[in-house]
Amino acid sequence: MTSRSAKRKKQRARAPVGTPTAAPARSYALPCALLFAGVFFLYAGSYQYPLVFDDRLINPVELPRMATFCTTLEKRCMSYSTFSLTYLAVGLDLFWFRFGNVLCHALATLACFLFLDRLFDAVRRQSPDGAGANSAAKDRLLAFCGAVLFAVHPVAVYAVGYLVQRSTVMATMFSLLSLTAFVRALSDGGRRWLWVAVALYAAALLSKEHAIMLPAVALAIAVLLGKRVMTTRLEQFALAAAIVVAGTLVTLQVRHVIGTSPEYFTRELRALREASGAIFDPTQDYLGSVVTQAGLYFKYVLLWLVPYPGWMSVDIRTPIASGPLEWPFVLGVPAFLAYGAAAAWLILRRGTLGLLGLGMLFPWLLFFTEFVTARIQEPFVLYRGYLWMAGLPAILPFLARRLPPRYIVIACAVLAVALGAAARERLATFQSNLALWDDVVRKNTDLSLIFVDRGYSNRAVALMREGRNEEALRDLEMTLKLNPQSSHAYVNRGTVLSKRGEHERALADVDHAIKLDPNFADAHAERCATLLAMDDLDRALEACDTALRMAPEMPTALLNRAVVYARKRRLQDALADLNKILGFEPNHAITLYNRGMVYRDLGRPADSDQDLRASCRIGFSPACAQFRPGPPLKGP
Repeated sequence: MTSRSAKRKKQRARAPVGTPTAAPARSYALPCALLFAGVFFLYAGSYQYPLVFDDRLINPVELPRMATFCTTLEKRCMSYSTFSLTYLAVGLDLFWFRFGNVLCHALATLACFLFLDRLFDAVRRQSPDGAGANSAAKDRLLAFCGAVLFAVHPVAVYAVGYLVQRSTVMATMFSLLSLTAFVRALSDGGRRWLWVAVALYAAALLSKEHAIMLPAVALAIAVLLGKRVMTTRLEQFALAAAIVVAGTLVTLQVRHVIGTSPEYFTRELRALREASGAIFDPTQDYLGSVVTQAGLYFKYVLLWLVPYPGWMSVDIRTPIASGPLEWPFVLGVPAFLAYGAAAAWLILRRGTLGLLGLGMLFPWLLFFTEFVTARIQEPFVLYRGYLWMAGLPAILPFLARRLPPRYIVIACAVLAVALGAAARERLATFQSNLALWDDVVRKNTDLSLIFVDRGYSNRAVALMREGRNEEALRDLEMTLKLNPQSSHAYVNRGTVLSKRGEHERALADVDHAIKLDPNFADAHAERCATLLAMDDLDRALEACDTALRMAPEMPTALLNRAVVYARKRRLQDALADLNKILGFEPNHAITLYNRGMVYRDLGRPADSDQDLRASCRIGFSPACAQFRPGPPLKGP
């Protein structure tokens, strides 16, 4: 009697030679699900953290405008339009804004895995000795490990936690997907994947222009794989033209910063240099920035390889070269060039050595954008490395070439736990502005560095918001000791002094800030508030008008001018300003209260009662005080 297994063997033996059993397709579902869940778990508890720096863009004035950015191809339109869509859908609920950033980081992590997996597979297939099944499984394991380490890296927190840097995260995601499509085009010879790569490159540029050097990375990958896609000359021309058009568009958008120092604090730098007897020379400062950045590249790499939290903060001050020949900064450029040459040589060796070279060259090529403008006020910022270092895990096959898979799993797990713990510690600094800037002050111990005062100035603002005015005043005194040219510090000190009832001193500080920077709209708005507190209505109105000529939709200036109008009995003018504020902030309690009082003076009791009750429900106690004891107010 013939057994069933013997029959099956005979059937397989009789099967046609031309129809082999297909190899099971590799599934991405499980690793992608693990990465996705891991990212959201890592950032759990941070979705209601306050804004950090973000209020200049994440506010009711700017957000509606961003909805049309992509119709006019505004800079970073793709990333910024997601903020506008979130605002239009759910309002200014920070949970959804932060959720969006974490979602983008999770997607960038998946893109990192797909890119590494496709790249490692292509390199393995190119190597005659690396085509075994065990090698394929090991490469996928290393790709997954690289994506995990990128996902939980503590430096990545600074891109994810800073809402406006969604532009960096999205540019990274599209860049990695573009390179994934490019590797597939090289591996499979599929022309359509080249066009997909170009389209994704354009999306990366529309997210953030810093991805402009991505074609250079693609060229390095082509050299590593030793392949090219067979296309017609017309297709080659069209592809090149598409890349050039995309790059030119971005260059035109940022042409005003090329070779310059566009940062606001350049004015303070000029004053500080002149006060110390040094000559302010923009050309020398630009060249000094180039050599400084060349040296700082190695600091970025070090922090991604050795991510010690004690070396990290949201604002790291560092020495800046005043010219291209200053020692030891002059060593930066030759070291930077030697590093790039070594990486290129390794790529030519192919195999795992070539991957080591690509992992080194990936950040090096993308870093060239740092040489476009003079980095003075922010010479070293951690979130910038998110885009550059996304390709760094390409070095893993070289590092793990002699390790069996079980040791790779153990090493990856240990590193992931360690990095995740460090990331949670860094994430905790974002829980409040006070925690964030206190961390900055503790990390920047060299008080001789340029703009080291910024940590004290911003910590003072955080203290003011918590009502700790005396501590804020001490920080502002330190700020002005370190940087007597800080117009922000004078305005903030004026605010504290005004709260203490020292209006004359407050006015003197604000006037000095205006003398330092006549175009500082916030200073004119604070001058209006101070004069209003002094009951000098005519001068207060003049100051508010000046502020609003510079910033027509500044809520504080509109509110103060409305109060001035109300006191001068220009009630319709007051109502117009209050309505304008509520147009972008419908639930602004103080504005609702003031409009309710204006309605009362206009003889509109029903409208007054509605606004005062709405303000009271939000929690503004002066509005609640307008009502006599009676039935409890119902919630909204």
